[in-house]
Amino acid sequence: MIPKQGYHPSWEIAVAIASPLLFIIGVLGWLVAPTRSDAYINCAFVITFCAVGWMFGMILSPDSRVEEKKFNSLWKGICLFVSGYVVSKVDPLVDALLKPEVVFGAHDDVHTYRLLASLAATVLSAVLTYVIRVYAFTVGAVER
Repeated sequence: MIPKQGYHPSWEIAVAIASPLLFIIGVLGWLVAPTRSDAYINCAFVITFCAVGWMFGMILSPDSRVEEKKFNSLWKGICLFVSGYVVSKVDPLVDALLKPEVVFGAHDDVHTYRLLASLAATVLSAVLTYVIRVYAFTVGAVER
């Protein structure tokens, strides 16, 4: 691992944008929840999907050739699992969720929050992890 040469502000911009957004997602989890137990479950959703996003950010930004080799085989396994098992199970769920009576009749704020917060926390955590690992700490040697 070679320390990053020069200064690149991308990681500071990513932290300045993603951190407040993740904080807002967490606060909204408490405000949307009708009961304390729902607030705890919302918090668990956000933390879980932040960890998933962190994992994806780590896999997408290996620091060394050893990590790259390990992450490459891990990434292949994840893609194989998603392309086979998950897609076959998600297709009937998507068909059921996209029926007009379900789409236009969805008024449950807690479940809507959990879905959107999970997606947002995953994406924000993945981008934040990737940008910090690539631009702030270390990058591999440039190949010539």
